[in-house]
Amino acid sequence: MSRIYQTDGLRFRYPDEWRAQEESGDEGLTVTVDGDGPAFCTITLLEGRPPVDEVLDAGVDAYREVYEDFDVEPVECQVAGRAARGRNVDFFCLELVSSAWLRAFRTG
Repeated sequence: MSRIYQTDGLRFRYPDEWRAQEESGDEGLTVTVDGDGPAFCTITLLEGRPPVDEVLDAGVDAYREVYEDFDVEPVECQVAGRAARGRNVDFFCLELVSSAWLRAFRTG
């Protein structure tokens, strides 16, 4: 089974055993869903609607501040039927290879 998260401008399904947490700030709304394992998903709605590449570059820069060695691959994809751009980031954390998928698209 799955649950549905819904707020003004955002709706998605997530696993029934996961939990959703909201955080509102000056820049917009952030929703994180996660379970007991290592996987999670964070979605941020940015109020100022900054350029997509600016958002993605800021995400990669955040990884650069924490991890010395990582690989970044640019991607173009679809998210909920919308054209999106992204970055796939592979990095080492606690001697394990980890991956992050950053995706961004404009709405409205």
